[in-house]
Amino acid sequence: MKKKNFNLDFELSARQCADSLAFTNLLRDRLDPALWLCVPAAPADRLVRGCAGACFASLSEQLGERDWFLGAAPSSLDARVFGYLAPLLRSPLPSHRLQTLLKAHPNLVSFVTRVQQRLFAEQYAEYERQQRHSGVGRPAPGAAADPAAEHDTEFPNKRRNQLLVGLVAAGAMLAFALANGLVKIENMEPDEYDLGELDAD
Repeated sequence: MKKKNFNLDFELSARQCADSLAFTNLLRDRLDPALWLCVPAAPADRLVRGCAGACFASLSEQLGERDWFLGAAPSSLDARVFGYLAPLLRSPLPSHRLQTLLKAHPNLVSFVTRVQQRLFAEQYAEYERQQRHSGVGRPAPGAAADPAAEHDTEFPNKRRNQLLVGLVAAGAMLAFALANGLVKIENMEPDEYDLGELDAD
């Protein structure tokens, strides 16, 4: 398929193909584990965040001021990087640590925005419309930026969501216990009650 120009990497040199493979492996080895740690207080959080930060720095250096990672046109590496970075940047995650690391590299943020605007124009316009409508992540005009307040607006109804998750988890544990016979509920008929104890009172 590559010889028939059905491949994004058709016009890449051998060196650029090797770079693409190296960065693909970097994404897989360094960023995949970090994506699993988007929940607070994960065990190896600090180490994995360090690896993710190093991955972002390498990607940022490779991209530089160019529009695409490996030349004048998008390649499969651009698609892979976008596939990793766009959800990190645009999705509301329980922990915003990786987003903060990513936002420290403005050229990567610009890369995600550029890909969305050029290749996913309708979806990007809808995303922007929703952001403006909800006011998420935008401080009020003239207001000082308060990191705690910004975090609260990024995750509205956080307490309600935590409560719902807790109730669902408790319900699932109860259903598991009932299904496996760990808890038994017996239905007693009214004539089975010992009414003698009640008369003694």
